[in-house]
Amino acid sequence: MISPGFWSAACQGNITTGMMECLSTVVTAVAMFAQRFFGLGQGLFLCAFGLKEVLFDKNSIPSKKISEKVKTACHWFYIHIKQATDRTMSYPVIHGLLYFGAGIAAGLCSLDNLEWVTLGVGYPIAYAFSSGLFVLGNFLSLCYHIKLLFHAHRAPETATSIEKRSLVHVKISVICAIVSNISYICGTAFALLGGPVAAVITIFCLGLLAGSVKIIFDFIVKPTLPDAVSS
Repeated sequence: MISPGFWSAACQGNITTGMMECLSTVVTAVAMFAQRFFGLGQGLFLCAFGLKEVLFDKNSIPSKKISEKVKTACHWFYIHIKQATDRTMSYPVIHGLLYFGAGIAAGLCSLDNLEWVTLGVGYPIAYAFSSGLFVLGNFLSLCYHIKLLFHAHRAPETATSIEKRSLVHVKISVICAIVSNISYICGTAFALLGGPVAAVITIFCLGLLAGSVKIIFDFIVKPTLPDAVSS
């Protein structure tokens, strides 16, 4: 006679196997969905983030010195954009336009991959355009945040405790941005050069994590340079 414990173990094993099969099916479905629509989602995010910077962040950078250093670091690009628009453009506007353009190009590439549109010979052009603008936007952001980090590090000796705390918040936000920018630049370079897929995914995940921490931190804390430092 088979003991009741045997049936209990068998039932438990069937339940465990069923749960594992169900979990495997769900994970596979999510992975296939992400692989299919990730590019489109990335393009939409870049467009939305770029528009947010252009529309809402264009007057949020109080330091004129920092903006001037960014213009100097990317002088050629800035001058041509300025001539095209015939007006002075701040860092958030230039960075936002770069991300918006990268998002449009990435979205078109994704639509071609989904076979919703056909780019034909225009696909490699759109892909190069998206990657180039994305790297350029992150390089511009990297230049800006490095300058901002050095600027925030030179706090006056007369700074109050509140101002010093504000500077610490700025440094945390800036370091997250720098890590994110470097990760995105390196990840894009690895992808274009045909590097290992695991390395590319790991680098991009690091950039995404650092960028997400910065966005959440900025939303909650709202770090700003004290007047004594930004002047």
